[in-house]
Amino acid sequence: IVERASDDRKNLKNELIKIESFIGTNKQIDIKEIVKLTNLSENHNINKIVDLSLARSKKLTLQALNENIFSTEDIIIMVRSFLTKSKRLIKLNEEYEKNQNLDQVIALSKPPIFWKDKEIVKKQMKFWSKKNLIELIKKINSLEKKVKTNSSTALNILQDFVIEQSSKTSN
Repeated sequence: IVERASDDRKNLKNELIKIESFIGTNKQIDIKEIVKLTNLSENHNINKIVDLSLARSKKLTLQALNENIFSTEDIIIMVRSFLTKSKRLIKLNEEYEKNQNLDQVIALSKPPIFWKDKEIVKKQMKFWSKKNLIELIKKINSLEKKVKTNSSTALNILQDFVIEQSSKTSN
């Protein structure tokens, strides 16, 4: 239940209240009933999915994708988020080439990287070279065009792209 609440206490509390109401006077409930009863938390934050994919966390990326229902707007937002985060990684790579201190580069980045995101950014930096990020941006631009011109298959196109990025093993 905690995992499905996506670390959101309000969401967790709501799910526990729902289970408590369902149980009533019957003091037993099995896991299958709990799964049916609890909602998927809420859509994972699009930025979280992009971050997981860029950090090459295939299992977590797949889990997040499977627990979401994306609208047409979400698809475009995710593509643009990939683009923004890729450009940020290029800037960080350039600074890292000069400085060679990843913690300092992240600490001094503008705009600042939120403390919760620092570890995943470090992981992304280990996987992505500047050259590969430039290639990724070209792919993202192509992806955006495909998604906008093929609205009926846009979600599948996007999911294939996200999974491909999370599955890569080499820099």
